[in-house]
Amino acid sequence: MKRKKRNFIGIIFLIFLLLIFTCPTELDYVKWLDQKHQLTCINDGFNIDCKKMINGKYEPISKFSRYTMHGVIYKTIRDRYKDIDGNTIEIKSIGIMKLYIEIS
Repeated sequence: MKRKKRNFIGIIFLIFLLLIFTCPTELDYVKWLDQKHQLTCINDGFNIDCKKMINGKYEPISKFSRYTMHGVIYKTIRDRYKDIDGNTIEIKSIGIMKLYIEIS
């Protein structure tokens, strides 16, 4: 009985370690944002210039808000942007196991 309990705890510990080491990074988020939303941002240290692909051409948008919560095994990010017309674009995502999933 003790052996089964020890094996069970060991397996849970290994799964937890796997989840810790596969928590996505900021670079994973930037790649996902470009692939999923055709949105790229360049930070030159002073300004953040963002562009979004709309109708086959890149149009500038401005980033005005970001909320990040980094758990041990996951990461949630909420970005808000404004386009030229003043419309707000909000992107919410959760990252786990090197993947980001859009949430609403």
